[in-house]
Amino acid sequence: MRIHALLFTLSPTHINLIYSSVNSIAQTAAWQLQRTDIRVNALCPGLIETGLTAPVFDRARQRGTVDKVGQLNPMGRYGVAEGISPFCLLYPKLGR
Repeated sequence: MRIHALLFTLSPTHINLIYSSVNSIAQTAAWQLQRTDIRVNALCPGLIETGLTAPVFDRARQRGTVDKVGQLNPMGRYGVAEGISPFCLLYPKLGR
């Protein structure tokens, strides 16, 4: 099975599991490396509408609940790519 076929068959539960795992790895690495010269940066904007997450957003639009997607995030909404792209470019410079 090709990887893109696998990615598009993931359910929202699988996607949440992946994101939670990545977040946990970043937190654990930051904790374990705190007394070294290694800096761990993580950007966790929440759910962002992409090709991978499109089924979640499409389902929410069909039900009329798209405004509830991401409501548990600190900003109270889902992330948008335009909102995080400047930080993705800035993060490597912050560690120097």
